[in-house]
Amino acid sequence: MACELKEAGLGQAQISLKGGSEAINGQTRPNFATTMQAIENCRATGLRWGLNFLVTRSNLTALEAVIEMGRRLGAASVNILRPKLPTTAGDWLARESPDGAGYRAVQKVLHKVTGSRLQAETSNLKPQTRLTLDASLSFLLTDQPPDHLYRSGIWGCYAARKFVTVT
Repeated sequence: MACELKEAGLGQAQISLKGGSEAINGQTRPNFATTMQAIENCRATGLRWGLNFLVTRSNLTALEAVIEMGRRLGAASVNILRPKLPTTAGDWLARESPDGAGYRAVQKVLHKVTGSRLQAETSNLKPQTRLTLDASLSFLLTDQPPDHLYRSGIWGCYAARKFVTVT
């Protein structure tokens, strides 16, 4: 499929990953091996790919590992998304939405990974993996100057401007 998508002209495939290990990913999706194979297929065919990471209470401790995995494997981007109301009934959103302490932990990771990225950029190394944030998470970055965020590769949500979903 990766070959066919590349030949069809797809610009980038986004792959959902809930954790950097089978144990963490398996808490919400039992597809870690399949996901890792999809990443490898994209890499092998040269299809540009990125990761989507839905930050929840169950996996927020995996955020830094997923960002580093994306960088190590050559992801074009790691998109950090906030939980949204699922289409299924239940209290999932209330249970899994991070609380204030959780969002502060996410903010700490963002500061850590963008600080090291900025240092790499000032030594003329171009970053390979961009971080993008769900626009509803922009409050995590209000203490950062916009030029720092831009140089660190942090962008807002491009939905409806650059993406298409085909079913």
